[in-house]
Amino acid sequence: MRGGARPDEVTDTIAEQADTLVRVGSRIFQASLRQDLVKSIERLVDEHHRRSPLEPGAALQTVRAQLNGRPELIDEALRAAVDQRLIEVSGGVVRRAGWVPTLSDDHVVLKSRLVETLAFAGAEPPSVGELTALHGPSVGALLRLLERESVLVSVESDRYYAAAALDGLVARLRDVMAPGREYSPSELRNIIGLSRKFLIPFLEYCDRHRITERRSDGRVLHGT
Repeated sequence: MRGGARPDEVTDTIAEQADTLVRVGSRIFQASLRQDLVKSIERLVDEHHRRSPLEPGAALQTVRAQLNGRPELIDEALRAAVDQRLIEVSGGVVRRAGWVPTLSDDHVVLKSRLVETLAFAGAEPPSVGELTALHGPSVGALLRLLERESVLVSVESDRYYAAAALDGLVARLRDVMAPGREYSPSELRNIIGLSRKFLIPFLEYCDRHRITERRSDGRVLHGT
């Protein structure tokens, strides 16, 4: 475009060349650059789905970091891909529109086995590392899938509980703690019957979820 054009002339020119120019904020880009970015987004998302078929999608920031272009044009390309129903973006995750994790027959069997194992383990479940050593590299993705389905709960980074077992443990904690009284970890260990290996991460989980509150000499029920 020639220099010194009036704003109304710029607007008219963009309208006349809508197939070849796109305005993003105060900048004007070739529409082909946006379309190239849309195609790159599709490719990156498809590659992630092929590599990780059990995951809900790729981290949006990871996809953005692999795109070349001005940030505002990348944002515009992402919006265009969503508007064209090529992708979906939710909770910081980007995926193909309509994508759902794909489980093989072996994954279905293993998923059921993990549910049974953790339900049986109750208040002292094996770690992710222990389960992976027994059942292979698909364990982590299946555990995260089960957490998204609310079947399991991640109490610490390397340990999941069956949701029902965790609910029972929380109920037991609430039953034994008198409102307003501080309990040391050793007291709670004796009352609840958990070893320190499981007790401390469980109590930290309770702190994060406002079931308990940590004070100088121990923990109290939250809000008492």
